[in-house]
Amino acid sequence: MNRYFLAIACLQLWSEVSPVNPITTWAPLIVALLITAVKALYDDLKRFYNDYKSNFKTFTVVNRKYLNTSSINNSRQDDFLIKIKSKDIKVGDIIKLEENDEIPADCVLIQSANENGISYVTTANMDGEVDLKLKQAPRDLIPYSHDKFLLTCPMFVKCAQPNRDMYTFDSTMFLYDYSTFPNNSRSNNADTCEEKMSNHSLSISEAAKNSSNHLKIVSLSAEQLLCQSCHLKNVSFSYGLVVYTGNETKSGMNKTKAPNKKAQSDYKIDKMSIAIFFIQIAIAIIGGVLGILSNEKLLKGRSWYLAIKEGSILDPFVVMPIRFFLLTTYMIPISLKITIDFMKIIFSLFIEWDLTLYDPKKDWPCIVSNSDICEDLGQVNYILSDKTGTLTENRMIFKKCSVYGQVYDFDDSGNDAVRSFIRSVKTLHSYQQNNDFYERYYLDDRSELRPFLVTQFFTALSLCHTCKREGNEYKSISPDEECLVKACQTVGIEVYETQHDFYSLKYNLMDPNGGSTNGSVTNSNIQYNTLINEMNSARSGNKSARSYSYNHTNSGNVSVSQIIPLIDSAIDSENNTEKYDLLHVFKFTSDRKRMSVIVRDVHTDKVILYCKGADDMMLSLMKNDFCSSDLNQTSKNQINEFSKTGLRTLLVGFKYIEPQEYKIFEDKLRVVSTLSEGREAELSKLYSNIESNLTYLGITAIEDELQEQVPQTIKKLRQAGINMWMLTGDKQETAQQIALSCQLIDGLNSLHEISGQSTANLNECLVNILKLVKIQDNYSVIVNGFTLSLIMHPQHDKKEVEQIDMALFEKILMNAKSVICCRVTPGQKADIVSLVINHDKRAIKREENMFKRFLHMLNLYLFKRSVIALAIGDGQNDIPMIQKAHVGVGIAGNEGLQAARSADFAVGKFRHIIPLLFKHGHLSYHRTSMISQFSFYKNVLLALIQVLFNIFTGFSGISIYNELSLALYNFVFTGIFIFTYVFDFNSRMDDLITNPALYKSCQKSKSLNPRTFLTWIGIGFLHAGIILSFTWLAFNDNNSFIRQSIDKDYMGHVLYSSVLWTSVLSFLTYSNSFNIINMGVIIVTLIGYYCYLAVYGNAGAFLGITSPILSAVPGGKYTYGVFNQMMMDPTNYLIVLLNSVACWVSILAIRGIEKLIEGYPLTSSNLIGMITGITSHTHGATEIKVVKRNQIVNSR
Repeated sequence: MNRYFLAIACLQLWSEVSPVNPITTWAPLIVALLITAVKALYDDLKRFYNDYKSNFKTFTVVNRKYLNTSSINNSRQDDFLIKIKSKDIKVGDIIKLEENDEIPADCVLIQSANENGISYVTTANMDGEVDLKLKQAPRDLIPYSHDKFLLTCPMFVKCAQPNRDMYTFDSTMFLYDYSTFPNNSRSNNADTCEEKMSNHSLSISEAAKNSSNHLKIVSLSAEQLLCQSCHLKNVSFSYGLVVYTGNETKSGMNKTKAPNKKAQSDYKIDKMSIAIFFIQIAIAIIGGVLGILSNEKLLKGRSWYLAIKEGSILDPFVVMPIRFFLLTTYMIPISLKITIDFMKIIFSLFIEWDLTLYDPKKDWPCIVSNSDICEDLGQVNYILSDKTGTLTENRMIFKKCSVYGQVYDFDDSGNDAVRSFIRSVKTLHSYQQNNDFYERYYLDDRSELRPFLVTQFFTALSLCHTCKREGNEYKSISPDEECLVKACQTVGIEVYETQHDFYSLKYNLMDPNGGSTNGSVTNSNIQYNTLINEMNSARSGNKSARSYSYNHTNSGNVSVSQIIPLIDSAIDSENNTEKYDLLHVFKFTSDRKRMSVIVRDVHTDKVILYCKGADDMMLSLMKNDFCSSDLNQTSKNQINEFSKTGLRTLLVGFKYIEPQEYKIFEDKLRVVSTLSEGREAELSKLYSNIESNLTYLGITAIEDELQEQVPQTIKKLRQAGINMWMLTGDKQETAQQIALSCQLIDGLNSLHEISGQSTANLNECLVNILKLVKIQDNYSVIVNGFTLSLIMHPQHDKKEVEQIDMALFEKILMNAKSVICCRVTPGQKADIVSLVINHDKRAIKREENMFKRFLHMLNLYLFKRSVIALAIGDGQNDIPMIQKAHVGVGIAGNEGLQAARSADFAVGKFRHIIPLLFKHGHLSYHRTSMISQFSFYKNVLLALIQVLFNIFTGFSGISIYNELSLALYNFVFTGIFIFTYVFDFNSRMDDLITNPALYKSCQKSKSLNPRTFLTWIGIGFLHAGIILSFTWLAFNDNNSFIRQSIDKDYMGHVLYSSVLWTSVLSFLTYSNSFNIINMGVIIVTLIGYYCYLAVYGNAGAFLGITSPILSAVPGGKYTYGVFNQMMMDPTNYLIVLLNSVACWVSILAIRGIEKLIEGYPLTSSNLIGMITGITSHTHGATEIKVVKRNQIVNSR
């Protein structure tokens, strides 16, 4: 739009073409550009200041002259370490970081003040998580800790290409060890290896061959990477080798521009501007033709001075159309963009100040990151929501578990039977496990061994996690893991110590009630010495060992010979603790859907793999004998039962790894870990191989409670006509139960499942569902991730792909009142959002008839409202869909602030979506609609009068207005009081929240559409005709009550005053509330206008009519005495009053007709409301509530 006004301003520099002084366009344009430039300068200065602070911080680095040299033992410390600015840090530098330092570049941790090479960082600046993250120096470098030699020996890191993935760093370090060479042979060997490594000619395989020749190959991962903008914590110092700097760091790669989102109202305003432009073209053509036809007549008449003289360089055929076009340029307000931008800033402040959007538990007000789309909050048609942490609290409660088919219920104190089983097993004395464990384990009836299976089950939960213990608290990025670890503690297995390389478990063997518990193998059941003797007898191969009965339901008889091979770890008799070396951790990913650890029992030296994950993935990893057993079906039934009650389930399994198998695995892992490309894929394959043939242990069932007021919130959203979609990775049964409990669906009878294993099955399913939904007003749909992948990303040949009826699939989903998508991945969530927002465009593309396609496109462009989708979530896996949607809302959740930082709006709870949409969205849309259309109206009114005035001047293309008044019109006389409409309320605040039906008016674009726009333009045309007609009738030469002649400037000021008063009355008529702000600004504006006329009209008396200052002011020398003439002439007051009242009556009539069309009853109260501008539902006073962190202030 700025280019448009710049072109107009340049065109006005041609004096023969321009009907007005160029200052009338240049001055507002310069003001608009200055305002935009000042705002941009302010933002740039803030960025410059932040960059300056960051770039000129000083850090300690190893002096480069000592790098890759071995003779530094006698160097002074101040010479060895030097200070440099962060902007001078380069790749290859070794930097010394102090505690609490902000890391200036991505570094590989090579040394730490801790002897075990551990450092801690906080990543709040990157992902919003405030918990400490453990970073581990490569274990191969730990022997060199606190040795300067490590910092100066040749180290070469083969890094992956810079990427934005903060959780991967697939790189390899080549460490050349001088210390293993004699002094006289170091140089030649070092130079040769250094040259090969520096030239990248030494491959991994070659390096492996040379590893015996004093070259160490060290695998690097994200565990060793210290990312830029993180802070070092809980360690006095650490050394890091810089690998990425500047925009190539992880932080720099993630500093991509946020998606450029534009409000739907902005698109409509652009279309309105285009429509006005075509109106300008039409007027220019018509006015130009009439001007050309009248020009010759003017030359021969007494108004010859208005015509283009003969012999002029420019032909009338060129001049006249351009003149009339320039007269209409004021139809598009030059201040419109600035007005709307500042208005949106005010809207965002109202949202951030709203106490109803403040979460006191998290100390989290609503944060607006994208103020450009506040109006879209009032037009949302679809909400696509995550489940965990969004609809639920993401605070997990361990409710049940199943161990080998037996279900155990849990309460806050755990489960007595489980605690009894663990105590009965762990009170046995230490022993060495038999070598024939597997043979005995799988031949014996394990139903008799439930105590030992229960113990193994909870031992697996105690070891298979990434929690870290800090004091008496457990810290983890996953609430599920915290819940499982705390559940283990309730039954007597406490995760006592967590280190990077080992876990310690502590067993509480005391009965909480002070006595024995049913199921204990002590005292009443078995004499301890007798039991030990029987165990020894069984070890020696005595097959006549006695059996003992546990005093517990379904526990069965347990043979001592069966007990021995089942106890897989030993107890330290002094403090009841077990220690496990942590060998490997296979972390959970959305693709793997499971997590595993490999540990070594310190006492028995056995290597064990524990694994837990989603049932659909874990069941395929179990041993063949489990898959063919009744227990397999039992576990599936139990999973379904748990899911139907809304519980989240995980399967748990384990396996003992034989030494030879583990050695092969480690060898492969050592090679794969050094790959720079494709490492993740190869690691995934390797992990899958070792995780096969698992022994089934059981199922965990965790409850994630709904957030407060979620059912009420969803009910209101559905009443407002918003279609709710829930996207979750949970099982179908769990998703259905949550949907029922939160009132997302009315019942299972109205829920239709889209499923199929092939294209034909899917099409048949879709046809059947369509037949059913035709007789249902409100129906819901559920679809799983597999079906979605089959439909949206089919892997068939082209012929079969074309048979998928996407149109039918989209029709069913888009018309459903609620949709449940289960077992979906983060990528599929973004695909689903794309399906919703691009539905209309795809429907047009599928239309084969070109004429119908054109009609559909025209209908969509001009009249049909586009779908507006809102995505809401709380985790990092929700970021793709949040950024893809028209409006992205993030919830500050327990898993960090990644989603909140990536969203357009960040709230504390899901229930805050109601005031955000129903109150702020509704009001923002209502105010934007009025302000934008009123801006066009007032400018059309101003411009059209001077176009119509040319009827009386022979279509000469002259302007009737004073030039300075024209320049001040948009920014001063009408541009200020428009802003007061941001305080307008078209409904009571309480009604907006409690009456969802009010939201539908915004949703259907009733306030901003082609009809309302044309109505405002029509009103502008009507008012222009009324004002010009009455004024001309009053001041023409044939009117008898005019006693003095008037000039063009006088009449121009009368018309201008009428336009200003008419604009004010129209504004007040369409305002829904009067308050001290809007009335005060309007009064000040009108008083200021007449003060301006007084000063401007009498400047000649003070400065002199020939003053150069007066001559420099546009139109200054023509206004001398005009104000005094207007003040002394009663006709001026009469005409301005008559014009204003006539226009006001007409707009009241038009508004009354609009109300009747909308169905409002024509009562006396409504008539009074239209006249006064205050409707019966107006919220009289406004209250602004300001929210700041750690401070809440109410101000009126």
